[in-house]
Amino acid sequence: MRTPKRKLIKTSFDARFSPNGQLLASLSRDIVLWSCPDTKKIWKAHPFSHPSYVAFSPDSSLLVVKSTSGDRCLLSCTAGDVISDFKGQSHGEGGNLLFAEDGESIVDGSWSGWHSVLTIKGEILFEEHFANEMVTGILRHPDGKFWFRHQRRGTDPQDGSPTQYLIGRTFPFSRGDFQKIPIPFYSYQGASFSPNGQVLAILSGHNPNVLSVFEFPTMQFVKKTELPAAFRLGCCLRYSPNGDIIAVISSTLLVCLAAKDLSIQSCREIPRGCSIDFSPTGSHLVVGSWSVGEVFSVEEVTKSQIVPIDPEKVDQA
Repeated sequence: MRTPKRKLIKTSFDARFSPNGQLLASLSRDIVLWSCPDTKKIWKAHPFSHPSYVAFSPDSSLLVVKSTSGDRCLLSCTAGDVISDFKGQSHGEGGNLLFAEDGESIVDGSWSGWHSVLTIKGEILFEEHFANEMVTGILRHPDGKFWFRHQRRGTDPQDGSPTQYLIGRTFPFSRGDFQKIPIPFYSYQGASFSPNGQVLAILSGHNPNVLSVFEFPTMQFVKKTELPAAFRLGCCLRYSPNGDIIAVISSTLLVCLAAKDLSIQSCREIPRGCSIDFSPTGSHLVVGSWSVGEVFSVEEVTKSQIVPIDPEKVDQA
């Protein structure tokens, strides 16, 4: 039987499927757009240095990209043209950014403690600052609410109050109007809502990394499991669209677990893994890597062992 051709996307710090499932964006030195499911390169662009996060608009026609310094730009998915560069509107470094459901607004957070919303034309719609706090990322709940990952700066509080928590906002945002939920860990690497929004999975710990599941928003503990000893420097996780699988990526391994009991379904070597995303239908899984990213069929990745790739043998995009 003929072995299927590998679907490699070369170096990819971040990789995301479009909402319509027909496109895939990956980031390295350049921003690269691929067709799905055949993984053929459509175009690549280099609007600025060090792109780090990417998000599609709800209609899959636009890409917003953020650099490590916090610069942002908006590109057309048709040809990779820059539509807006948002110069002078950054609050510096930060985590990921997301489109609002209207397709006209972009929600962002910064390590300097800012929540912000700007339009695709560059108009600032909303800003609120949280002093002495870092915003390390943004989650989107299935009900549409945005949850900002907050981390307190400075020394540990003597009163034992949490250093990690989520701040939830309903779009459009209003200053001072938010919900705050503590996270029961001193630090954690990533989190993902289940498709029905009833639970939140959190990746935490070091040697070993631990995957824990909590009811949301009560944060009542449900279950947890330790990940294999070879799973080092875990960075992110995702639920599959049907809620059956939790995929977790680290700098060494991709681990797929059954969501119902956290039993490991597959475990395979992924050198320098750094991001993960499911296609909207749940048929494919993309793994970003500082070495060589790849697109897998979910059936393949959960059942068959994949031979590791030698990064030296793969050309860069």
